[in-house]
Amino acid sequence: MSKRLVMGLLLSVLVLAPPARQEALARSIPAYAGKARLGQDRTCFVREGPHGIMSRCTEDFIVPLTVDGAGTKTLTFSGRATTSGAQCRAVANDPFGTAYSASDFRTIPIDNNLVSRTTGAVTVPSAGVFFADCSMNENSVLSAFDYAR
Repeated sequence: MSKRLVMGLLLSVLVLAPPARQEALARSIPAYAGKARLGQDRTCFVREGPHGIMSRCTEDFIVPLTVDGAGTKTLTFSGRATTSGAQCRAVANDPFGTAYSASDFRTIPIDNNLVSRTTGAVTVPSAGVFFADCSMNENSVLSAFDYAR
């Protein structure tokens, strides 16, 4: 058989073969990928360890999360606080930035170690935006955000 014929057969098999079913894959985003909600508050947040951030003041912190499509999403975050009041939630907006769905806030535990918490589910619309919305207090730490894409 000619080389062209063999290559043509191989390509047709690859094109016609059904795609393998993919399970929902998880993503993990380091907290340092986020930012202060208001630009003038950016100095409130400093790197903490290899993935985290620490708040030097009481301000809001957001982390954009990339999703592959619409659907129901939950968010698991890891953090610790030294006083009560620090909290995070999952938020979904439509493509125009209008709030579409938000979970209740989950507290960032007062602990010496990082503790994981999972938010309630939100519905991300088609072409929508998914992000973590956190209210931080002084010396609270966030490490990572995990979610199904």
